Amino acid sequence: MFESKKITMLKIIIVIYSSLMIFLHRRVNEIVDILYKRYSFESIDRFLFYLLFGIIILTLGLFIIRHLRDKLSIVAPAVLIIIFPIPLMYIFLFVSSVEAVHFFQYAILAIMLIMIFKNIIAVFSISVVLGVIDELYQYFVLYAGDLDAYMDFNDMFLNVHGALIGIIISLIVRNPS
Repeated sequence: MFESKKITMLKIIIVIYSSLMIFLHRRVNEIVDILYKRYSFESIDRFLFYLLFGIIILTLGLFIIRHLRDKLSIVAPAVLIIIFPIPLMYIFLFVSSVEAVHFFQYAILAIMLIMIFKNIIAVFSISVVLGVIDELYQYFVLYAGDLDAYMDFNDMFLNVHGALIGIIISLIVRNPS
């Protein structure tokens, strides 16, 4: 009984969380625009870049310290999937470092989803669908009629990568030894 209430509450939290990700997009953009006007684009972008890579390096360091001896089979794929593509994405897909928020948003979403479904394929599929819905909402609703609007496939790719990060983190945490 307690477990089903916990799952129901987690489902409600996921619905609220994913709705906030989608519907607060414009508000987040307004805050970012205020920051860009107050400080230079380059300084904000540099700060976010160092913050992102600082978090990644810290997380990777803690992971290696905790798991390297026992989990060598997971370390290599995790590094290849999580760490290696990020500099390439930064160079080719990021308009600014603010784009890194996709990693965190969809990693958190995947972590919450895996607590309910336990099936990696289902979690990945739901994350991808929600990422596509997010971008479709922005294109057809949020920026409808805007001549500069375009379907942002870069963001969809970043959403998918964030979900992969969350799934890998869940697998590592679930089986720590």
